[in-house]
Amino acid sequence: MIALVYFNVSNAVGRGVGSIGSILASEGYAFAFYNTLYHDLGYIRSGLIDHQYSVLMISVMTLGLDDVTAFVNDVRRYSDIPVMIGGIGPTSEPKRVLAAIPYPDIYVCVGEGEGPISEWLKALGDKDECRQVRGIGYRDDSGQAVINPTYPLESLDKLPRFVWEMFPRDVVCSNGASYVSATRGCPYNCTYCANGVYLRTYGGKGYVRSRPVGQVIEEMEDLKQRFQTEFFYFSDEMALSDPLYAKQLFLTIADKLALPYGIMARPEALTPEMVAVLKDTGCQYLGIGVECGDEKFRRTYLNRNMSNDKIREAFQLTKEAGLFRASYNMLGFPVGNDDEITESTRQLTREIRPDFAQFTIFYPFPGTKLYTRCKEQDLIDPERVKETRSYYQESCLRGKSVRAVADAMDKEFNPNGLTFRR
Repeated sequence: MIALVYFNVSNAVGRGVGSIGSILASEGYAFAFYNTLYHDLGYIRSGLIDHQYSVLMISVMTLGLDDVTAFVNDVRRYSDIPVMIGGIGPTSEPKRVLAAIPYPDIYVCVGEGEGPISEWLKALGDKDECRQVRGIGYRDDSGQAVINPTYPLESLDKLPRFVWEMFPRDVVCSNGASYVSATRGCPYNCTYCANGVYLRTYGGKGYVRSRPVGQVIEEMEDLKQRFQTEFFYFSDEMALSDPLYAKQLFLTIADKLALPYGIMARPEALTPEMVAVLKDTGCQYLGIGVECGDEKFRRTYLNRNMSNDKIREAFQLTKEAGLFRASYNMLGFPVGNDDEITESTRQLTREIRPDFAQFTIFYPFPGTKLYTRCKEQDLIDPERVKETRSYYQESCLRGKSVRAVADAMDKEFNPNGLTFRR
């Protein structure tokens, strides 16, 4: 029996851990799924120490890594259970994870996990064979961290049905809305985004992939029938990265489901033709990445190469189409003129007049260019990092306070909160 533990930081379906659970189910493994939002760590620990499970597998984001290493060390003091840890956290810092857990049979998955996990489980019991699996890291007999070559990218049409039953019904469909995914990956390398870690892991080539449209529609129809979903939100990082695929998908949604949906999009992808497709096929919600109002800073510092004029055009086009438009912005950059950057964001937001403006607080994610800059300049406060579990909380940079500014911006632009209604 496998214990699959999701160190969760938000009340949402975990696509990564869900995909691993789907692999386990499709290959006939018995497993118990634990979500730390609902299951007490002491309870999980007891089952592991009492030898109810033969393998411990953990999925974790960056903000939960310290909790994971503490938990595994606690378990391994009393048990010799083999452990596999995956997610963007260990993908970004595999050697840090291995160094923090000084026990044998500790493994990390580096990159996407479906293929490596499948091979690793088959090899479990043979140390030499386990250590040959691509896409994993481990400590060798001398204690040195070894990171194996990357596992080849999976074709998304080969993946098994997603096991939605792993998650509570009211999370799969919250107030009539379900999150779905049609693509995987993002071709851009923004300096603050952990996506750059995956781009480097896979060399960029072929990283962005799409599921067959028929497979996506079948999943959506299943959710509509079983959970009474009335609205779909595509959590894809780049739903419009392939305009031809996106057009085919959205036209099929309109034809087969006739239900409204929402997506995330970059301003430069919102051409008049694409906006017309979105309007005609039932798109109602757009989350548009702006990040900040200073065009030069956005280009040179964030590697976001769109002009303010393009942002204005995208918001005007989508307003005329009657779409609900949310702008996604970031505050608290690790620069001396951050107050000026914030003011430029305020001014641009006033110009584009989004229906909702989101303001998150910059967090230096390991593996990103801005993380490296922050480390080199000793800007990160270790104590604040320990307390940070969300980029909505407060800056983890030394001497920087952003929460009050974010609250003031939210009050100015969202006096009635999020007002989107399907």
